[in-house]
Amino acid sequence: MQNKEIIREKIINTAKQQGKKQSDIIRNCNLNPTFMQDIKKSYMRIDKISEIADYLDISVDYLLGRTDDMYSHKK
Repeated sequence: MQNKEIIREKIINTAKQQGKKQSDIIRNCNLNPTFMQDIKKSYMRIDKISEIADYLDISVDYLLGRTDDMYSHKK
């Protein structure tokens, strides 16, 4: 699986765990409505990934696959 797909899956899975919908992420992070579909094939802006991580209250490093601890930013 490519990094972009991993990031997308982590965003989707974390949102589900928190009871949030993809549409919530798109609306609250001011994303293009097709962002979640486009993430696999297009360039990802780090500011958008950071904004999603902030919204979900998880670490950017977790989304990028640099750690398995989604709350490492809180330590």
